[in-house]
Amino acid sequence: MEDSSFGRVLGVLVAPNKTFASIAKRPTWVVAFLVLMITSLAATVVINPKIDMEEVVRTSVMESNPDVTDAEIDMGVKVAEVLRWFGLVFVPIFYLLAAAVLMVCFRLAGGEIDFRTSWATSLYAWMPMTVSALLIIPVVMGKSEIPYEVVESGKFLSSHLGVLAPEGASKALKALLSSFDFFTIWTLATMSIGYKHTARVSMATSASIITGLWLVMVAIKVGFALL
Repeated sequence: MEDSSFGRVLGVLVAPNKTFASIAKRPTWVVAFLVLMITSLAATVVINPKIDMEEVVRTSVMESNPDVTDAEIDMGVKVAEVLRWFGLVFVPIFYLLAAAVLMVCFRLAGGEIDFRTSWATSLYAWMPMTVSALLIIPVVMGKSEIPYEVVESGKFLSSHLGVLAPEGASKALKALLSSFDFFTIWTLATMSIGYKHTARVSMATSASIITGLWLVMVAIKVGFALL
């Protein structure tokens, strides 16, 4: 299973060690990339019509500027309508940047990895997020509208600690708790296992790099919430 591109999509979820050992020898990436893009597109097509963009823009803008005019709100809605579909363009750019950053980090840590291998490793390691996307689709389809709070958090499944936040909790606390998501932790695990094999480093080194980068992202997320 781990030797075929399609088999690897499932293999990284159920047998990551064997699968990434195979990827280290033959780093394919096309199928993984297509799976990630197709699931992202499918989730976007289902989610976007359920969002009341005027409510989202008005609520978010008025939190920082209560004196905003209706004309400014209308302009913001038009821009947001375009950006929420155009955002798909940034998905592959994000994957490229992530693979490049990871390659640099593992090289600095003494790993032996080129960009193609890092690209293949990271793409397959993101597969837990495709499981999340596939679960989100039926959940969202069962809703008439997605509340602003859900849109703001970007969490459509109750798979994170943010659901335990007390009523009236600060945005920073919610941002911190929501970062501890089941599918995120699963992805961190597959990333750590993957780069252990493909960068030829110890599990401790791989897990430290992956976790360290994630903690930086969490700190940035919480920092923005504090602003």
